[in-house]
Amino acid sequence: MLFTDIVGSTARLSEMGDEAWTGLLRRHHAILGAEIEHFGGREVKSTGDGILAVFGAPAQAVRCAVAIRDALQTLGLEIRAGIHTGEIEEDANDVGGVAVHVAARVLDLADPGEILVSRTVKDVIGGANIRLVRRRAHRLEGIEGEWRLYAVASEPVEERPRDLPGPVDRLTAWLSTRRGRAIGIAALVVLVLIAAFAVRGLVRPGGATASGYDAVAVLPFDNLSPDRDDEYFSDGMTEDIITRLSKLGAFDVISRTSVMRYKDTDSPLREIARELGVDAIVEGSVRRAGDRVRVTAKLVDGRTDTQLWAETYDRDLADVFAVQSDIAGRVAGSLQATLEPGDRERLTRSPTDDLRAYDFYLKARQDYGEYTAAANERAITLFRRAIELDPGFAEAWAGLADAYAQEALLFAPEAAPALTDSAMSAAERAIRIDPEIAEGHKARGLVLFMRGRVEDALEATRKAAELNQSYQPAVHNVGTILLFMGRLDEGVRWLERSRELDPLNVNTPITLAGAFRRLEDDVRVDAYLSRAEAMHPGHSAVAAGRIVAELVRGETDRAMEIAEEVDMATASIGLRFIVGETRLMAGDLEGARRALEPLETVSQREAAGTPVSGPATLALVLQRSGEAARAAELLDRLESDLESRLAAGDQTSLSRYRMSRVLALQGEDDRAVEWFRRAVEAGFRDARWARRDPALESLRGQPEFEGTLTELDALVDAMRRRVDEARES
Repeated sequence: MLFTDIVGSTARLSEMGDEAWTGLLRRHHAILGAEIEHFGGREVKSTGDGILAVFGAPAQAVRCAVAIRDALQTLGLEIRAGIHTGEIEEDANDVGGVAVHVAARVLDLADPGEILVSRTVKDVIGGANIRLVRRRAHRLEGIEGEWRLYAVASEPVEERPRDLPGPVDRLTAWLSTRRGRAIGIAALVVLVLIAAFAVRGLVRPGGATASGYDAVAVLPFDNLSPDRDDEYFSDGMTEDIITRLSKLGAFDVISRTSVMRYKDTDSPLREIARELGVDAIVEGSVRRAGDRVRVTAKLVDGRTDTQLWAETYDRDLADVFAVQSDIAGRVAGSLQATLEPGDRERLTRSPTDDLRAYDFYLKARQDYGEYTAAANERAITLFRRAIELDPGFAEAWAGLADAYAQEALLFAPEAAPALTDSAMSAAERAIRIDPEIAEGHKARGLVLFMRGRVEDALEATRKAAELNQSYQPAVHNVGTILLFMGRLDEGVRWLERSRELDPLNVNTPITLAGAFRRLEDDVRVDAYLSRAEAMHPGHSAVAAGRIVAELVRGETDRAMEIAEEVDMATASIGLRFIVGETRLMAGDLEGARRALEPLETVSQREAAGTPVSGPATLALVLQRSGEAARAAELLDRLESDLESRLAAGDQTSLSRYRMSRVLALQGEDDRAVEWFRRAVEAGFRDARWARRDPALESLRGQPEFEGTLTELDALVDAMRRRVDEARES
C-alpha cells in the first residue's frame, strides 16, 4: 500500500488561488495515475491532495513512489509518502484492515520530501536493489509495539528497458484515455520521499540484514603483543575493521570515538550493547611478534550474549589486510547481511602494499586522535613518511589533509591560509587516487567550510556520507554545515543521526544544544548541555554553551556566575570572547577589557569558532572607555578583514553578521541593517542574541531591522514546529 500527500498544499492553494491550484492538481493527478499504472498498481481512492494505491509487490510501490517524486519536481511540487505491506480487507470501493492503518501512520511520520517504508517492507524487498536509510523506532498510533522505519534513498532505483516510452510519452498517452481524464480529481499514495536534507540523504542497501541486526559495534581489540608500545597497532586493527564494515552499508557501525571508551573495560557485553544501542558486538585481540601476527575475533549477539562466530588467525604480518577483510566478511555473513555489487571488492581492497607505510600511517592516526598541538605535528610528519614510501596511499593523503586542517583550526589559526591550501591539496590527491574515499571527501569539505564556501562544503561532505553511511565525522559535519546555513531542522536530523553512530561523542550534544538555542527550545538546550557535561566534565565548549544560553534568556547574572569560573589562561579564543561579552553585558567594563584586550590582534578567521560574539566587541569596550581613536582603528581593520573574506568567496552568515556589528559601531546604521538582512538571508538564525547584542543597540527600533527580526522569528518558528512534529511522531 502506498499513501502520498503534497507538502504545503494549503499554503500553495492560498498563494495560487482556486483556479490555478486546481489546474496544478490536475497535472499532479495525471502524473500519479500514469506512474501507478506503469508500475502495475491500482489506485484505490483519492485522499484530498493524495491517493491510496495498492501493488502486487512492495518493491513496485517503492519504485513508483520514486518515479512520482522525480516527475513532480518538474511541477515544483514536493510530496511525502508512506509504504507498508500486509493483508488487506477489500470491498467494491475501498480497502481496509490493520495494514492500511499502518501505512497511513507511516505516511504521517514522513518528513517533507521523504518516502518512508515500514520494517516489513524493508525485509521483503531485500534483494530488489533499493537503498534504504534506517530511522529510529516509533510507536504508531493505534498499533502495539515499536516500529522501525526506513527512508528510501534519493537515487534512481528502476532500470527501465530502453524501448519503453519516457514519462512524457506515457503521460500524454494516458491522458487521452477516459481513466486518465477522470483521475484529475484523484490524489496521492503513501509514499515517503527521501528527505532533500538530512540523514535521509544517506545511502543504505535495501534488506540490511535478514536476521534483524541493524547496528554493530567493534570494541577495541586487546593488545597482547610483547611490546606494549604496539597498542597503536591493535587500535589500528580495530579502526580498520570498523571502516571495512561501515563501507558495506548493510548495518550501522558505531564510530571509533564511542567504542574506544570501552578500552580495557570489563563491563558486560549486554550493558555495552545497550549503552551503544547495538544488536551485535565484535571483540578480539592482537598479538604482534616480529613478522607474525595472531588475531582472535568473535561476534556476539549483544541482546542475548550468544556467540555467533569466532576465529583465530595465525598469519604473516603481510597478511594483515587479508585478516581484516576476512573478519569483516565473516561478521557480515554471520549477520546475514545483503551485500551489494562491489562490496566484496571493498572488503578485500588493501590500502597499501608497503607495510612500513602502513605502520607509519597507524602511528599517525593514533597521534592525530589525541587532539593536541604536539601530537598533531607528529601526525603530519608520520603521514608524510607513509606517503614518501607509498605515494599512492590514498588513506594517508586523506589523513594528512585532516591533520593540516586540524592544525589550522585548533593550533595555528594565524597560519590558516597556507595550512588550508596544503590540506586541500592533500584531500584532492586522495580523491584522485581513490574517488570513493569518504575520508578524502570529508577532508575537502572541511577545508571548504573553513574557507566559508558552505554550499561547496555541504556537497563535498554529503558525498563522503553517501560513500560511507556510518562515517560519523562526515555525518556530523553535514549537520554542522546545515546549521551554519540556517537549515536548523535539517541540521538537527543529521546530528541526531550522528549521535546514533557515535553516542558517547561529547561534541554532538554540544552542537545540538547550539541548534536548539537558535530554535529557542531551552528545555532541550539544557538537556543536551547536561548530557555533554556528564560525558566530559569541565569541557570549555559546555561552559560557552551555558553562558550564551543564559545570556539570550536575559539571565545575565547567571551567565556571569558561570563566566567567573572560567580559567582564562587555558580558555579557547571563542570562550574568552564570550566571557568578555558577558562582562560587558553585565556592566563590568573593566572586566570585559581585561578579557578582550589580549585578543585585539585576533583576525576574523581566528575567531571563526566563536558562536556569536567576535572581535568587534573589544571596539565597543574601547568606545565606552573613551578610546575612540583606538576603537576606530580596530573597526577599520576588522572591516577590511571581513571585506577580504567576503571577496574571497565567504558565504557564511557569520561574516555578514559581524560586518553588521562593525558598521553599527562605526555609526553606519543603514549599511549595518542591510548587512544584518544579508546575514539572515545567508542563514543567521540567532534572533534572541541579535536582540541583546550590545553592538547592535543603535539598530533597535529601526523599522527595517525590526522587520527582519520578525521575518527571522517566523523562519525559526516554522523550523521548530517541524522538529517538534518529527519528535512527537
